[in-house]
Amino acid sequence: MEVCCLCRLQSGFNYGHLADALDRGRAAIRARIAHETTRILAGGLGLGTIFIVLFAMGVVWCIADQRQRCPECLHRLALPVRIGTWASIFEPVATEYVCGDGHGVLCAAEHESAVEDRWTVLDASWR
Repeated sequence: MEVCCLCRLQSGFNYGHLADALDRGRAAIRARIAHETTRILAGGLGLGTIFIVLFAMGVVWCIADQRQRCPECLHRLALPVRIGTWASIFEPVATEYVCGDGHGVLCAAEHESAVEDRWTVLDASWR
């Protein structure tokens, strides 16, 4: 049996055997589904559902990632500091993040009932 050089990585693991096992498993599943139409619809529905779920997870991750970036330089914000207390109505718990380049400070609320996130621009003395 000849093994393709693309099926091996530097670690020496042969991925060709894994691909053969997946092909055998797929053939076994196809043999259990009687009608071709059912097989096509089930496969398409399954792959479509997986695509939609993975796409939605990617969108949520992108939005969460952008929330933690400086709006001027797009670098990740650093130095998180928690302020406020959970017991206080007047000082709700929030986390402040600072831009490493000194562009500003993001004050992110810890719970939904608080006000929106607040970006404070810093003057040139912080740079």
